[in-house]
Amino acid sequence: MVRFSVSSLPFSKKRESLAAISEKTIIVAGGGTGGHFYPAVAVAQKLMQRFPEYFPNDRLNIHYVGSKYGLERKLVEDQTFSSTLLPIRGFARYFSIRSLRNNLAAPINMLRSYLACYSLFKRTKPIAFIGTGSYGMAIPGIIANQLKIPIYLQEQNAYPGVITRLLSKNARILFYAFSEITKHLKDEKLLLIESGNPVRDNIRPIERKDACAVYGLDPGKKTVFVFGGSQGAQSINEALQNAINTLMTRWNFQVIWQTGHSNYESLASALPASKGLILRPYINDMENAYSAADLVISRAGALTIAELIKMSKPAILIPLPSAAANHQMHNARSLENRGAVKVIPDSKLVEGALINTLHEVLAHPDNLEEMALAMANIPKRPATAIIVDEILKDLIKMGKR
Repeated sequence: MVRFSVSSLPFSKKRESLAAISEKTIIVAGGGTGGHFYPAVAVAQKLMQRFPEYFPNDRLNIHYVGSKYGLERKLVEDQTFSSTLLPIRGFARYFSIRSLRNNLAAPINMLRSYLACYSLFKRTKPIAFIGTGSYGMAIPGIIANQLKIPIYLQEQNAYPGVITRLLSKNARILFYAFSEITKHLKDEKLLLIESGNPVRDNIRPIERKDACAVYGLDPGKKTVFVFGGSQGAQSINEALQNAINTLMTRWNFQVIWQTGHSNYESLASALPASKGLILRPYINDMENAYSAADLVISRAGALTIAELIKMSKPAILIPLPSAAANHQMHNARSLENRGAVKVIPDSKLVEGALINTLHEVLAHPDNLEEMALAMANIPKRPATAIIVDEILKDLIKMGKR
């Protein structure tokens, strides 16, 4: 059998082979919070893995578009793909001098963002646009529609956001995680595919003893992992501060607590040092924190829900009350109906609802085990692979190869 490589071909054949390889660009957008940024990263990474299988004669260029004011500004530099961060923010739904100033500046920033993004599209000539939610995908999604570029959307929540509903009118496929979303999207031309939510590959179960060792915790004691999303949550922090003594002494729990950067210093100085209490402003190794935990207390963002399902962790969920269209409450109730979580409205925290719910869950060991079993029984789909494969197959069907 004779083997050939590019370097062994005659010069003219080598030149012809190299010339046949072209670069194709796919623009991926979504950010502002980790709940939209990390799914974009997961999809981008899987695209780079799968692309050669579908487009063997082409090279893929992934270009990420986000906001210079979102969480992605700190994280995108660690990625292998190119990026553009636009001077755009979400519209503030509350009143303050700062929010008023930002809202007044929005039209100018939107124009600047539109011009920069339009130039990017004309320069890179993308074969597809993929949006994973939030305001960060609005402008590139609108431009993709104007330029007749195929649009693919991934909606994490049980209730679709405003931008998702707007762009879905001209999208080819919308991937979703919660079946409730089908009630709100009625366009007959839109293909809906139940994929689940993309979760980063590094978030996977670790041996409990190894995960506890990372934090210096006792693997023989139960552990609760508390976090309020990528930016922390003051109301959860205050409620846990009131419950921490009961949690650690009465129920003998250890605590891993992501406080958020803004609350870390005050909590670190207010709480006595304890071997079983781990405070962090931000946790990067979520796989270890999840694997060490027997119970999670958190918000109910779609990414958190997807991670809880993947890691089979029971939880007490406290939906963010200011979330658009109250989508976090929809997310939380969907899991509560399966018996996998308990839900506390944020407004009830000041009434001692966290301590009461902890007592309800922990007073009988069977409760926690039953919640964990219910979470483990929720189907776990290979969401990222489903999304990427369906997009690449659709692009081939459209003749983009």
